[in-house]
Amino acid sequence: MVGGKNPVRASKVLFFFLAFVFLAARSADACSLPQGKFSYDILNDNTPIGGAWIDFEREGTRTKVSTLIKVKVTLLYLIPLLNYRHQSEEIWETDVFQSFDGKTVDNRREVAIRIKPNSHGPNGQSLKVNRNGSLSEIETPLFSQVIWCKETLRHAQLFSPLKGRMKAIRTEDMGQAAITIRGQTHQAKAFALIQMRKGKPVRTDLWYGEDGVILKARFPSKRGTIVTFLRH
Repeated sequence: MVGGKNPVRASKVLFFFLAFVFLAARSADACSLPQGKFSYDILNDNTPIGGAWIDFEREGTRTKVSTLIKVKVTLLYLIPLLNYRHQSEEIWETDVFQSFDGKTVDNRREVAIRIKPNSHGPNGQSLKVNRNGSLSEIETPLFSQVIWCKETLRHAQLFSPLKGRMKAIRTEDMGQAAITIRGQTHQAKAFALIQMRKGKPVRTDLWYGEDGVILKARFPSKRGTIVTFLRH
């Protein structure tokens, strides 16, 4: 996979993807987990740079969610500029979050994160986070996933499992929209998610399919390119 002269920084790509995987939500907003496998192409200014794969494997009341994200950028097809890989596993019981265990390698820099709910926290809903052996606790409701639960977009904060902290957001409902992916037209529900980056608002556009799962996501990189996720 090849990037242009302004390759997107993979940590920002993966931060977005995982951040919009992990959005804090009250239990009343929780959605049922989907079933099956979902895959996405990752493009930087329409140039393929990687992919994302999410597998929901249900066995009785227990669901394992396996995520793999790979981004690779080279210069002139020869010189490696970026090699990024994230792999994680979540466990849910009766659609209630139980654990997250993930590892990210960004050009040989490794980050390992483990997250579990802490029922004995101040409000009974805090999270215990282990980031490369450094422990912390965050007061937040249970996780819900923006990829397959657009109801969580009503909340004002999202959680990044890469950085282990909450980020403020605001969301605008953009209504119904028809989008075309690989020549096929889909009816979608559109949202704009806005967060601040160095004092400036940055907008991410999200489109949900009729099955409630993200079809497309698009946002600007720090280098001014446009990063797009397209579902197969």
